[in-house]
Amino acid sequence: MRAQNKPTIEIGDTKKIDWVPSPWDGISYKWIRIGPDGANVVDLLRLGKGVTLLPHRHSSAQTSYMIKGNVRTLDGSEMSTGSWIYIPPGLRHGHTATEETIWVDFFPGMLTWWLDDGSVFNLKSSGEFAKLGTIERLGERSMM
Repeated sequence: MRAQNKPTIEIGDTKKIDWVPSPWDGISYKWIRIGPDGANVVDLLRLGKGVTLLPHRHSSAQTSYMIKGNVRTLDGSEMSTGSWIYIPPGLRHGHTATEETIWVDFFPGMLTWWLDDGSVFNLKSSGEFAKLGTIERLGERSMM
């Protein structure tokens, strides 16, 4: 008979987690939680003032809450401290920080980025970024 893994509560301190540079200039992450299968990701995302998070898509839904800052989204909408956003899987999105910005992001699935130029990146369960390769250029198309 197999032993059952008993669910446990996880508690952490983000002050003890280092910022990890991303493959994109001016953007870094604190990986708060990455599930053992690479899914159920929770992170802090930091963008420097004037930095653009390039248009991209994820295969997982994304829910984000802005802890600090101000951004302009692709459609020109403004978001500021206290704003939240839900992004369905496959929907193209991105934004430019008009001041230093920090978000908390929640992804129930694995975290993969598909950029407009076709570059594909994945988050490993170790918290490292992996460039998976390049697919056909997506441009402004959504995936789903």
